[in-house]
Amino acid sequence: LQCIKCGRLYGLDEFDLSKKVPPRCADCGRILKPTVIFFGEAIPYDAQVRSQTLASKADLIIVVGTSAVVYPAASIPMIAKESGARVIEFNIEETPLTNYITDILVLGSAGKTLPELVGILRRMN
Repeated sequence: LQCIKCGRLYGLDEFDLSKKVPPRCADCGRILKPTVIFFGEAIPYDAQVRSQTLASKADLIIVVGTSAVVYPAASIPMIAKESGARVIEFNIEETPLTNYITDILVLGSAGKTLPELVGILRRMN
């Protein structure tokens, strides 16, 4: 969890999340949120640059459950593909990536298809 004001980080084990009251920061008293990027929030600059750099070096990228229309995140599969990576897309429907970037499309919910992939990979070992 992360404070929405001062940015202090907390572990989930530090709070009783079963309470109906959102946890608050011990330093400034503001509400804590999960350390994810919600729709409409900016991606932190360092994370954006790092993800673009890693995408340009990837051999394979797995794209899961995206509309592929929200930038800059939507550019990550394109950067990877331009650098020679294979792209596997897991989604409930086709996206703008599907016919131009994606090498393998797995249609279905991520909650069902990703565990199936994990099972296949485990059996390969």
